[in-house]
Amino acid sequence: MCKQILYRDLEVCLHNTLETIEGVLDHLNIDLRQKNFWTVRIGKAICNFKHAAELEKNRKPSETQYIALQIQNFSRSIKRQPKTSTLLKRWQQLPSEAHIFINFQLKNVSKQFIDFRDLDLSVDADQQILLEATNRAKKWVQKKRGYSHDYPTLNLVRAISYIYQSATGKKPGLSSKEDTRDPDYMTPFEKVLMTSLSSAGIDITLDGTRSLYRSVAQNKPIR
Repeated sequence: MCKQILYRDLEVCLHNTLETIEGVLDHLNIDLRQKNFWTVRIGKAICNFKHAAELEKNRKPSETQYIALQIQNFSRSIKRQPKTSTLLKRWQQLPSEAHIFINFQLKNVSKQFIDFRDLDLSVDADQQILLEATNRAKKWVQKKRGYSHDYPTLNLVRAISYIYQSATGKKPGLSSKEDTRDPDYMTPFEKVLMTSLSSAGIDITLDGTRSLYRSVAQNKPIR
């Protein structure tokens, strides 16, 4: 379970997080400047997780209905294909919780580590990505929870996987039970993921981490 820490100042969170993940990429063969860049990206992903986890924990039914309604109204705005300036204004009027949920879904829909600010709203394809992400966010906010790993946790794993692949040019790899090496052996990716989850305050075993990643990678529900 994640630690009950509320980081209202994300800059403070990032500073504290970078201290806990210092050297997380040292075992990878990448340039020092790139190492620093991707370490900061990991830190930001962890802080986004902590913020989203607190929102999840503190949300009340009435707030959930309100957020879902605001997301639904934003979806209708996108369908009307308004001017870019109008759509940007509608986005700015959304509650911060809606921004977080839509940005999570943008990463899933686009299969890239992007958020709203990376979209070109004058391009139809980007508007369609935003529309699909918005509709997914609305459905997710409205549905009942039933998974042992909450939504912020799943998206943290997705983010770390994307960062690892972008930094190394290699797909995340897992060791298996049949591996003849030390039972505590971890692949380079597993080391990064385990360190990141630990920094985020998520208490999980190595086997649990492997199972979690496999389910996220295959888009399977995790119970």
